[in-house]
Amino acid sequence: MNYKKGFSVFAAILVVIIIIAVGFAAYLIGKNTNQKIADTNQNNTGTTVGCTKYTPDDWNILVPQVRTEFLKAYGKSMFEQNGTLTASSIVKTGDVTGDCTNEALIGLESGGASNEAFGIAMYQNGAVVVPQTKEDDGTINPAALLRGGSVMHQENGDFIDGVGYYTIEKQNDGTTGQVASCTVTAYQWNSVSNMFEYATDLTTKWQKNLCGDTPSVSDAGNSNQSATACKNSDGGRAIITNLSKNSGKIGDTVTVSGCNFRGFEGQANVGIENSKGVSGILFTKVIPLSQTTDSIMFKLQSPICQQDNSYSGNPCTSWLTLSPGTYNIIVSGWNTSNKMPFIIN
Repeated sequence: MNYKKGFSVFAAILVVIIIIAVGFAAYLIGKNTNQKIADTNQNNTGTTVGCTKYTPDDWNILVPQVRTEFLKAYGKSMFEQNGTLTASSIVKTGDVTGDCTNEALIGLESGGASNEAFGIAMYQNGAVVVPQTKEDDGTINPAALLRGGSVMHQENGDFIDGVGYYTIEKQNDGTTGQVASCTVTAYQWNSVSNMFEYATDLTTKWQKNLCGDTPSVSDAGNSNQSATACKNSDGGRAIITNLSKNSGKIGDTVTVSGCNFRGFEGQANVGIENSKGVSGILFTKVIPLSQTTDSIMFKLQSPICQQDNSYSGNPCTSWLTLSPGTYNIIVSGWNTSNKMPFIIN
């Protein structure tokens, strides 16, 4: 009888121990699971938001898809050596849309003589996507940025975490070697339109952060003091510093002044752009290499050709009619200048 009693006590103690052990094990499993969830859901700022991250290793796996989508988005002219794109082409990843999924900045294996072009790749609904960017003039192109440059002209760009990305251009003065203009353009992700869009406030903020008090190209172009700082230099950015008049009617003569207007064989095109972003060529001039600054006198005429057929000699197939309204004057040579507002009465 005493034996049975002792066994009952032992059995009860054993049951209690088992219950405690099971409870403790459940606690440890639950704690570990919650920690893993917290680790998975933690974004770059340390805030738990419930999201998935695609790491650089994940993007390495997606390189074949990236190669296919880049070729479709950018074409052979910009993405010429698509077969050479490898995991090493992925220069960085980061969340630029605020959706907690890392996008990738990837070299396009192309660019100018002294810079390299980069594209942005996203992962949406199980597929690689090349996002679009909407400029301030309404034009839409695949998102891209340049890095590099020369002694006189530098270009760069980077992600803005959780928001979008920016590009920056710096132009040095040909005489002093100091930075004459610094221009930032920032784009913010719009989840409704599903594209990056030019953002005025974001541009102003990053212009101040990255350039300080150095004027942008547009500011330099609208400032009389820039007329003395703007001088022709090898590889320099085309800058309009002044128009002889800011308004006029068809038939009027206008002079545009600035520097670095020369293009191939010295040719420079004076163009005009309407509010819809459609442009045409008003006048073409060959500028002597000896000039230290540039000025081109042109006549407002309508209609004008939207194509540059100066070398091909082909007849114009697309015309732009100029009616009263607000336009932008632009000069194009090796590159395109800042825009100067002009009103046609």
